[in-house]
Amino acid sequence: LLERGFGPAHPKIAVAYRRESAHWRHNGRLDRALAKAERALAIMEKARGNESGFLLPNLAALAPIYRNMGRVAEGEALCRRGLEIQRATFGEFHPSGLEWHVCIGRALEDRGNFLGAEALLKRYYQGLSAHHAPTSPTTLAGLRALGDAYTQWGENEKALGAFREVLKRQTEALGTRHPGLQSTQIATADQLITLGRLDEAEALLLPAITASEFAGPMQG
Repeated sequence: LLERGFGPAHPKIAVAYRRESAHWRHNGRLDRALAKAERALAIMEKARGNESGFLLPNLAALAPIYRNMGRVAEGEALCRRGLEIQRATFGEFHPSGLEWHVCIGRALEDRGNFLGAEALLKRYYQGLSAHHAPTSPTTLAGLRALGDAYTQWGENEKALGAFREVLKRQTEALGTRHPGLQSTQIATADQLITLGRLDEAEALLLPAITASEFAGPMQG
């Protein structure tokens, strides 16, 4: 119906295909998701040009599908293209485009380039820090993402440092007994346990367990 009303190359058609792609991806049908996302990008390129900021949502929709299908190089190329358009249109560290650093970082991680991935995740966190307060949940989410990456890579000392900094800032903002600290307390304790520092881990887990008595089940 939309194609009959607007024509096959109208931007509204691209939006419709992108939404349909998200539906198929959510349901695990990556083949159908890929076809719809590629079609959406092609339509938007024809309608707006190859360097338009209007392409960014379409690149962001297509890149993770390639990654999920193991087509890492193609996904990385789209992420880098998105970052270049972002830089030209809004600036590299505009809040709307910081996720491109994560997108490229994940591709580097998939290829085993952990140093490159670390640099991009740090840039992502720095970008968030430039636009949000140090204790903002958005800023802390960026630092937590870095800690999670270190955990996945087996860099437990670095992960511990990131989680401790998150916990310090959360405590400054929320107090020492707020249930919102539980997840970070547990993540920090997990690193301490892995490093064999059991007494320190226990000292963190006790307040987390105490808080959970008032807020329901602990959140890991």
